Amino acid sequence: MTGRTATCLFVLALLGGTIPSGASASPDRVAGELLVRFSGPQGAERAGLLLNTLGEWSPGRAGGIGRLRLDPAIPADGVLEQLRDLEGVEIAQPNYRYRFTARPDDPLLDQQWAVDNRGQEIFPIPPATTVYGINNPGTPGADLGLEAAWDVLSDCRGVVVAVIDSGVDYTHADLAGAMWDGAPTFPNHGWDTADDDDDPLPDLAVPEDDHGTHVAAIVGAVGDNALGTSGVCQRAEIMALRAGSFAGGLTTLDVIEAIGFAVDHGASILNMSFGGEFPFDALFSQAIDTARAAGVLVITTAGNDGVDVDGPGTDGLATTRFYPCAFPQDNVVCIAASDQAHERALFSSFGATSVDAAAPGTNILSATYADGYEVKSGTSMAAPQASGIAALVWAHNPAYDYRDVRGALLASGTDAGAWAGLTVTGRVVHGDGAVRHLRPPTGLRFRLD
Repeated sequence: MTGRTATCLFVLALLGGTIPSGASASPDRVAGELLVRFSGPQGAERAGLLLNTLGEWSPGRAGGIGRLRLDPAIPADGVLEQLRDLEGVEIAQPNYRYRFTARPDDPLLDQQWAVDNRGQEIFPIPPATTVYGINNPGTPGADLGLEAAWDVLSDCRGVVVAVIDSGVDYTHADLAGAMWDGAPTFPNHGWDTADDDDDPLPDLAVPEDDHGTHVAAIVGAVGDNALGTSGVCQRAEIMALRAGSFAGGLTTLDVIEAIGFAVDHGASILNMSFGGEFPFDALFSQAIDTARAAGVLVITTAGNDGVDVDGPGTDGLATTRFYPCAFPQDNVVCIAASDQAHERALFSSFGATSVDAAAPGTNILSATYADGYEVKSGTSMAAPQASGIAALVWAHNPAYDYRDVRGALLASGTDAGAWAGLTVTGRVVHGDGAVRHLRPPTGLRFRLD
């Protein structure tokens, strides 16, 4: 036994026990990392001295959360069990790793059927790729109704949409005019919580890391500029928040810090095109509460496992759910993926309790690197369609709060028989319906003479 390991065992004894054996590594957690929040400064001070002997203890992260990077010889599950029993510890949990919900092998396309579905056939670009072939050609009119919505309004500026993702190529010709202006403090339009710097540019050498760029351009690629595609919002304010990479995913801590940045700097909508199956992630949930208290709407994805997310997880455990979709807060909207006929994309998960509605998620054309464009499929592509519509609604009705926007988004969708019983609403979101949706007046009194 090494000296450090002996010290660690001694410290765990002080904490009230010994380290249980049998802990195993998981690709859904950051190996050897635990997150801890204390209920008061005395608990933090007492435990901090002890935790420093177990590994690298970094107090004072987002929202008072500390991160413990354990000595490799120490099993994380054993320490976690002891920490949860330690006086002064409010929450102790793994640092979960979330995954983007795009399908990375999906093909390239050259048409935005979600804007205007004429029943056109989508062809593979380049020819060596394939497309999502079901209901391709699609059903005319099975789209977002954006051309009619744009007759009402197409400019979402004033509503900041934070894209928490793999970073955004804010130099892309179709996105450069659509970014949140954080100057002079944040001249690169956001923050990188994964690298802790002010440049949320993705790794341009990694093709899959264009995920965040693709998502951002679905929300707000500049429209009517004789270039490329148009986002749901033809004019937008996109805040780029890089919280990880496609290969490495996004950790609980990095996502929490991204949420904190977005809330602190005026975002109205958070787009989270990622998710993962875990037990309840309490620290993430508290960050959602913080966003809710600030009046921020969160739009996320149902996932691409093609399962009922209201049932047990793929591990068979009833306590495992797909988060952030499964969070119960009323500022969370979970979106599934519909195809070109308003039917469920075969990969899309669903849930009559957890999943609120669907949006186009197959063969979606959007921006990628080097001023290029690609087509991807996934619930990752469906969520930003809903985020863009929510931004249109909010820009059209600045006095709305997140409940009003959520209500307009979900109540005005297209009833789709294929979605009956698969989501809360049974609807596919619809841009024109949402911006023309009226909030019923309240507090009116009438007198009959």
